[in-house]
Amino acid sequence: MQQTIEDLVRSEEHVLNIILPENQHDYIIDYTKFLPAQKTEVERIIKILTNYLKLPSIIDDFKDHDQRRVWRDEMREKHGKDFRAYYDKNNLRMNCISAISINLEYFFCKKQPYLGQNQETFYEKTETIINNCHPQGGYGTKTTQEKLQMVDKIKQGIRELLDFLSIKNQTI
Repeated sequence: MQQTIEDLVRSEEHVLNIILPENQHDYIIDYTKFLPAQKTEVERIIKILTNYLKLPSIIDDFKDHDQRRVWRDEMREKHGKDFRAYYDKNNLRMNCISAISINLEYFFCKKQPYLGQNQETFYEKTETIINNCHPQGGYGTKTTQEKLQMVDKIKQGIRELLDFLSIKNQTI
């Protein structure tokens, strides 16, 4: 049996654990609640949010990000680009978290494309996710356990926002 990329990453000495995401249901978003001219951009952001929910948490033993960066590059040389691609799709990576925050802040908060009922609820849910992406004291100071708790809060906020925007949540 051929080794999967997940097995390969898991087998590396610095990788302590890989926590796979829970099964996610598909969200059917009601795009009529947004400015029609912004539909493509809203779809892109919804995809970023749903993709984040599908990412694993890859826990390693590095205390210093510079050491991790060197190791990642070495692993790419040793195992190829698939290793790096899989490893980079880690919901604990600040780059992945920042993508959530930047897109929500810029698009949903600055451009305010949401037209549906309960606008206050929409923006509260959006702000909650953004705030959870910016931990007090900075991300680098957090323990792995604190980072995992932070990711859980972000994912919970995303699920609540997607549920709120889903067609099943429409009032008839």
